Amino acid sequence: MSEKSKEEKVERFRALPAHHVDSSVFIEILIEQQNKDKCFSYLYNYGKTYRLCVAISVLGEISKFILEFPTSDLRKSLFESFRDLIEKFEIEMFVPTFSAFNIIPALVKINNRLESMDALNYACAIDANAEAFITLDTDFDKPLESAFRIKIKNIS
Repeated sequence: MSEKSKEEKVERFRALPAHHVDSSVFIEILIEQQNKDKCFSYLYNYGKTYRLCVAISVLGEISKFILEFPTSDLRKSLFESFRDLIEKFEIEMFVPTFSAFNIIPALVKINNRLESMDALNYACAIDANAEAFITLDTDFDKPLESAFRIKIKNIS
């Protein structure tokens, strides 16, 4: 592929609307729970139409989750599987700006059931001007979506 073709491909990719993916989606795939196929299908199908992104806080949540497993072989396997998902679907990493942290109090005021990491992850989607936030968590609701105009897609 020529250098110009690569640049054009990157530009087309960058022009796609972003969907920020929550840790719950990846964890569901990694530990093969009941919604694994739905989650994998979402990444597969939407990864062609949207830029899939994760906040670095999502990486931390997944790492913490994996590190709680008892054996090093299992932990290593889960980390490798997660890395493979990131590479396969060309998932971008998002580093929050101070704006994301400033959004969190407003999120919690609208929905006080949000856990701190969920609030941070959704704030990152807002900060990044994402089109949607993809999750399995049920704590997200329509008032958040209305207030910040970032669609919340629960794929459970």
